[in-house]
Amino acid sequence: MKLEKINRLFAAYTPNAQANPTKTVEEKQIEGAASQVQEAVKVASDFGTSASSAAAQDNRDKVERIKAEVKSGTYKADSREVAKSLVRDLFA
Repeated sequence: MKLEKINRLFAAYTPNAQANPTKTVEEKQIEGAASQVQEAVKVASDFGTSASSAAAQDNRDKVERIKAEVKSGTYKADSREVAKSLVRDLFA
């Protein structure tokens, strides 16, 4: 009996499956849930991509700005912040 349900599930998602007008309520629920999951995955992946690409662009801009300051000799490092970072990284 469980095997029959699994076989119907696989048949519903095979590329050559024909439309079955007499789908059971379970099959309709499974298809609805599958489409909701697919949509949620798509939205989540789009969100992660746009957020990470924006952060990456911010980092590239910051690196380019610092490179230009170092090259021109105008870059001033905050020695207190550098010391805090060293201590935090060494003893954390």
